[in-house]
Amino acid sequence: MRFNSPAWKAGLREGDVIVSIEGKAVGIRETVPEILLTYEPGQSIKIMYERDKQVLETTLTLSELK
Repeated sequence: MRFNSPAWKAGLREGDVIVSIEGKAVGIRETVPEILLTYEPGQSIKIMYERDKQVLETTLTLSELK
């Protein structure tokens, strides 16, 4: 994970497991990249993730792909 990425700035770290994006469950049918493609750069989205058996929440502001 890049140290200047939107995920890093939002507090996500290697090993975290994203469980939902804006209330939409991440799983077999829809993956993180598929869900993220439905949003535009600059939008802020709520991410629920699991770390050390705790479910946490953060807000991530999307940027353009480089």
